[in-house]
Amino acid sequence: MHLSRLEPKTMTKADREVAVITAIGLGFAIIAQILLII
Repeated sequence: MHLSRLEPKTMTKADREVAVITAIGLGFAIIAQILLII
């Protein structure tokens, strides 16, 4: 991931949506791994 794409000046609405979806996906992945470990 390029941090330069997350700059507010160059961030478009599409980039923001992708960032949110990615964050949600990572959250589910982390929760799934924790449940698998337990």
